[in-house]
Amino acid sequence: MTKSGISRIIMLALTIAAIAWGGMSLLAARSGDGKSDVEVADTTSTWHPLRKDFGIKPTTSQSADFPGEVSRRLLAMYDSNETIEEEDDDENVTLRPIDSEVSMVHLLAELPLNHLGLVVEYYDVNGAGLPSPQEMGKYLGVISWFSDDQMKRPDEYLEWLAFQAQEGRRVVVMERLGAITNLDGIPASQELIDGAFEAIGGRYLGDWSDDASSIALVKSDEEVLGFEQALPSRFEFYQHYQSVPGSKVYLQLERTDIPDSVSDVVWTGVTGGFVMPTMAYSETRLGERYVQRWILNPFRFFEDAFGIKGWPRPDFTTLGGRRIFYMHIDGDGLGTITELDYKTRCGEVIRRDVLMKYDLPVTASAVIGRTAPEPFGKGSDRNMEVARAIFALDNVEIGSH
Repeated sequence: MTKSGISRIIMLALTIAAIAWGGMSLLAARSGDGKSDVEVADTTSTWHPLRKDFGIKPTTSQSADFPGEVSRRLLAMYDSNETIEEEDDDENVTLRPIDSEVSMVHLLAELPLNHLGLVVEYYDVNGAGLPSPQEMGKYLGVISWFSDDQMKRPDEYLEWLAFQAQEGRRVVVMERLGAITNLDGIPASQELIDGAFEAIGGRYLGDWSDDASSIALVKSDEEVLGFEQALPSRFEFYQHYQSVPGSKVYLQLERTDIPDSVSDVVWTGVTGGFVMPTMAYSETRLGERYVQRWILNPFRFFEDAFGIKGWPRPDFTTLGGRRIFYMHIDGDGLGTITELDYKTRCGEVIRRDVLMKYDLPVTASAVIGRTAPEPFGKGSDRNMEVARAIFALDNVEIGSH
C-alpha cells in the first residue's frame, strides 16, 4: 500500500473517532438540569479531532423516561434476612445472606424474563425503605420469590405491594408472599395480607395440608405445566387459593377429605400471577450436585402474567422482532483426543461433523498456548494443521481467544 493510501486510511479513522468521541463528550458534558453543555467541548484552544464540537445536542433529557415509552423493567424483591447454604472447596458449609446474585429470581426466573425482552432490577426489602411512587414510575411490574414468610416490616411491604397493583403495575408472586409475620413471629395484619392477595387477583383460604393421600389433581394445562419436569404422581403440599373470575387457571388441586376444596394453585390475570410452593420447579440430586428443573413453563407463564404476549423483544439477540442465530466455538479442547474413537482430535471431529456438514456462519478460535508448538506454546504441528483447516472453511470466521 502506498504512503498516500495509508495517510487516507489514518485520516478516515481519525474522522470517525472524532465523530464518535464528539457525540460521547457532549453526552458526558451534560448539566444537572438535563441540558447539553455544548461549550464544554471547546474549552481548549488547541484544536484536536477528538475535542471537536460537532454541534450535536440530545433531543431529550438522557435521564428521564422517553415520552410514550413502554416500560420493560421489572423490580425483583429479595430479603437479605434470608440465607442460603454455601459450601467451599473443603466442604465447609456457611450461611450467606440472600442478595441479587443468589436470589431465586436471578437463579431461575431472570433467564426466561430476559428472553421475553424484560430487564430485571433488584431491591432488598430489608433496607431502609421501599421505593417511592416516583421511583416506581419506570417499572412495568414487580416480581418476588421469597424462601420464607418472615420479613422485617411485613405490614409496610404488604401495603406497598397492594399499592403497586392499584397503580396498574403487574405483580407476580412466586411461591409465597414472604410477609406473613415479622422476624419475631408476630403476625402481619390479616387485612393487609388479604389486600396483597387481591393485588395478584386471588384469595387465600387456608386449609393447609401435607397429607399426600388426601391431595388430588383436578385440572392441569399441559401447555404450561410439565415443562422440564413432569407433574409429580403424588402431591405433597396443598393450600387453598381462589383466583378472581376471568383469571387463567393452569393448575387446580383439591383435598379429598373436605368439601369445596378445589384450589387454584397456578394462575395469571390482569393484575399479575401466582404460583403455589412446590409447583414452580423441582430439585433432584444428580451425582454430587442438585439440578433444578422447571415444572412450570416460565416463558408462557411470565408472558401471560406481565401481559406482554406478542410484544417485540428488543435485545441483542433480536433483530426486527426475530431471534438471531449466532455461534461461537472456543478452542480450549481443539487438541484433546475425543472419546468417540480415542484417536481423533476434537477439533477434527468438530470440523468434519459440524462445520463442514452444516453451512452455518460460525466464529471459531484457538488457544495459541495449547495449539502452537514450542517455543510459542505447548501444542503440536498437528494441532496447528487442525486449526488452519478449520479457519480455511468459508463459513468460519477466525475469533480471538
